[in-house]
Amino acid sequence: MAPPSKKTKTSSLSTAGIDISRFNELMQSNDAPLDEELKVLRQITADAQCITSPMRSVPIEIKKLIFNACIETPRNSSDFECLNTREPPWVLTQVCGDWRTIAENAHELWSHITLDFDKERGLTDDQRVQHNLFLLNLRIVRAQHINQMTGNVHNLFVTIKSSHDVSSNPLFQTILQTAVYWKSLVVSLPMSSFSAWSASRPSFPRLERLKTDLDGHDGIIRLRPQITDVFEVAPAHRAIPSWYSTLSTYECSFSYKAVDELRRMPNIQTLSLACYSHIDVAPISLPCVSYLQLPTTPKGEVADFITTYKQLRQPGLTRIELMFPLFEVVLLQGSTGLPSIPISSISLPPISNTVTHLEIAEHKGRSTEGNQLLLDFFCCFPNLSSLSLRDHSPIAFIRLFKGLTVTPQTTFSLLPHLETVKVASYRSPDKDVLVDFVQSRRQNMDGVVQLKELEMCCNLVFSESEGDLSARWNALSSANEFTVRISGTCQYRNIGFDFLRRKETITV
Repeated sequence: MAPPSKKTKTSSLSTAGIDISRFNELMQSNDAPLDEELKVLRQITADAQCITSPMRSVPIEIKKLIFNACIETPRNSSDFECLNTREPPWVLTQVCGDWRTIAENAHELWSHITLDFDKERGLTDDQRVQHNLFLLNLRIVRAQHINQMTGNVHNLFVTIKSSHDVSSNPLFQTILQTAVYWKSLVVSLPMSSFSAWSASRPSFPRLERLKTDLDGHDGIIRLRPQITDVFEVAPAHRAIPSWYSTLSTYECSFSYKAVDELRRMPNIQTLSLACYSHIDVAPISLPCVSYLQLPTTPKGEVADFITTYKQLRQPGLTRIELMFPLFEVVLLQGSTGLPSIPISSISLPPISNTVTHLEIAEHKGRSTEGNQLLLDFFCCFPNLSSLSLRDHSPIAFIRLFKGLTVTPQTTFSLLPHLETVKVASYRSPDKDVLVDFVQSRRQNMDGVVQLKELEMCCNLVFSESEGDLSARWNALSSANEFTVRISGTCQYRNIGFDFLRRKETITV
């Protein structure tokens, strides 16, 4: 091939400068985005250093408190997927070496373990079994805390939920082995899982809070007497172990079996007894109970509450809630409902000077005798300072407010220490009766404390023809040292029936 001619060389040299300039422009256009990304990365690094540098000078205990606050806000720690390494507290161990060391030794971050087999599909994935087991065991180990003064403190707060049988799941079997460390347990499982669990005979020496629920696709749940509570150690064993005495919350129906259990639970603080039956037993001593909830059937009466309440001895009781449910429920097998009790045969319980708060829900005021019995029941609590009435019928409101209205001519005043009244209803109460009640409670009388607060969650509108009544109300509501809170809407909570070992949810 012939060498290029002189003319060709001259032409190439003349265009070389243009080509080089073009190449330089292309290189600069390629470098510009890279330089911009580099600038952003340097800014991110600088910002990260500004954030983490001050943390290095903060004491370790303060960092632990900050980590705990990050997990608890805005969601509760139990809401996180505990085996998801992209969620707290795992992500705290991935920031830097200092944070990793602190997070690994902050046992509070790891002590809440939630296994929701329905929500977290990965927990039932056979291909992830070993990975999930490793993370669960690692979390259990990190939850352990060695205290130089008290020794091993390894409390776990466990939540287990599934609508299907998980008794053969390795994660379920692993967490079951840590039962001796459980301080709180919330469990919702089908009966098949409970049966397998009961056969494993775990013990719960540290358990203080327990809530169980029957769930799943086992067909219609029928509570049979022979179904033994998983926490009674084994299906054939019906004695209550000594570790039951550490429980502080207990919910069940009032029955002979419940009475036997309550006698073995001296530390119960919150007690819910469903008044589904009347039984004759010796008084039950419950020295630590401060909150008592007594639900009954929709057709129940005040006499049912009093009959159950009289069988309890609660020297530390400060709050009582009486609940009439909205809807019928399926009673326990073997229960035929409440027997009819003549009002005249009901005797009042002993006077309690410790009760300061009483809440009554869904009272319909079915009979005049029943309403009078409820007012007589108030006499047992002379130091009651707070009364809450939720969703009563208009007739019940009228009878209760009239009974609580005081006059200078009366020789005896009901609830002389009443300071706070809360009313929640989607019905408007009788305004004449309400104003008379407030006016009577706001006047100065010997031996009667003035009403200080009225909270109403119901409509209260005066018409033009009620000018005098409206003027009286405005004068009362604007008085000094008297607070009135009124809202036109009301939030109602669902009234369910929770038992320590069983739960039936009624959907209407």
